[in-house]
Amino acid sequence: MSHPLMRLLALTTVIVVSFASPIIMAQPIPPPRECGDAVQAVDDLRQELNTNVERVQRGLDRGRAGLWKNFHDIAEYACQLGDRTVLDIVFQRCIRECVDTADRYVAAVDYASALERFGDPQAELYYRRAIEMQPNHPDAYEAYFRYSIYLERLGRTQQALDLWNEFSADDLRERPSAAAQKLRLMEELGMDTSEAERELRILPGRPTQIR
Repeated sequence: MSHPLMRLLALTTVIVVSFASPIIMAQPIPPPRECGDAVQAVDDLRQELNTNVERVQRGLDRGRAGLWKNFHDIAEYACQLGDRTVLDIVFQRCIRECVDTADRYVAAVDYASALERFGDPQAELYYRRAIEMQPNHPDAYEAYFRYSIYLERLGRTQQALDLWNEFSADDLRERPSAAAQKLRLMEELGMDTSEAERELRILPGRPTQIR
């Protein structure tokens, strides 16, 4: 990916939606894999983690931008190893010191996602901080998407829907995954989605694969 704001296409859960009827047919969003459950060799994970951490720390020391490219791997490897210490040190330092707004934003999003997998309720704080870093809603799309899923998993469906109500119909039409999620949340709340479907110009009978 050439820009951190496009990473959602690669990093979020695949959701398959069918608009064959007014009912939104979407696969349930599974819970995130818990941290401490390594799926790769531990020694290899530790080596990869250390390499990425050293790269970010060196970049921070030199005031470089573009460090966001390392954050997903750091979060994933630290989570698999159950290493909260490294996670906290790297991401909290970047959120304080990274010179580039995009780096701070991605750090907050990836940190929040990892905290969620650790079962730490502070995840919500960092999802919110990420959103605050990008006043233009579409620029914070990944944070909104992950935060909305987080709230949905907690059973806070109305709050999850409220996030997408901050977006215009034009913005949502450009982001099918957000539109589908908004409609699904409305259905969970027992709301009529027909007007929203018309506003979002969803065509009946067109299957959509959303990543």
